[in-house]
Amino acid sequence: MIRKFFYLVWYKIRSCKNKSHIWMGIIFMFLFSNMMLNNTKEMIQKVGERPTVSSFPILWSDNLFLMLVFFTVIWMFSDAPFFDRMTTFLLVRSGKIIFAIAHIAYIVILSAVIPIIIYIAETVFLPYVQGNNWGNFWGTLAQTDIIAQVQGRITIDYRILWDFQPQQAMEISASVCFLLCCMTGLFLYMANLFKRKKEAVCVSCFLVILAYVAKWSSHPELYKICPYSWMYLDALTPEYNGVFLSVKYVMTVSIFINIILVALILIKTYRLRDVFC
Repeated sequence: MIRKFFYLVWYKIRSCKNKSHIWMGIIFMFLFSNMMLNNTKEMIQKVGERPTVSSFPILWSDNLFLMLVFFTVIWMFSDAPFFDRMTTFLLVRSGKIIFAIAHIAYIVILSAVIPIIIYIAETVFLPYVQGNNWGNFWGTLAQTDIIAQVQGRITIDYRILWDFQPQQAMEISASVCFLLCCMTGLFLYMANLFKRKKEAVCVSCFLVILAYVAKWSSHPELYKICPYSWMYLDALTPEYNGVFLSVKYVMTVSIFINIILVALILIKTYRLRDVFC
């Protein structure tokens, strides 16, 4: 059973080389990062220092970047439950439960790879010198109009620099990104089991757009019901203060939703006579 599980996971990972939308998604991640960091050389010249912290937690403050990334994530998972010419054979050999669990593991692995790809992309376009604090570069950009002068796209709220330590901000952004990618993949997978794949794609896209609306309107209730808005660090706070969402709330709810989706997938798979037919 364990050997079958690992074989299925490895088979799905290996099959990615034949999936053009996965490779296009990776390319898009690099293009989006380049779009956001296109004018950073001019910013470095004006500030007179290089950044000492990765721009990864900062990038998510931009509405357009968040929307483009998660639209791409939806596209990358749009082929769930990942049919190919070997599906029937593997399903018969492994059994439907092992087959579903292996696909869930594949979604988790791909969800972990996505923030790593974005981190690599932004590091390529904006290399940084390792430091223990935010440094003058990000502090200056947050308090001056240098970004506007060079027509940059980065949006920096000084409250992020005030409320979060660099390592903490990095860990929170990467963790929430991973959990949201998992949520997206699992939701689309589950929807296909209920024959509601198109509706699920529409709902996912709507929630991504709702994150934009939440940021634009600054309405606290929208942040609570829109998971994708949890990527905005300027909408979070280390401890709940009655206005912004706490990191604990975001992590707890994200994990809970993913657990519910996994449970629904396994229950529905178990009850189906002919899986994915």
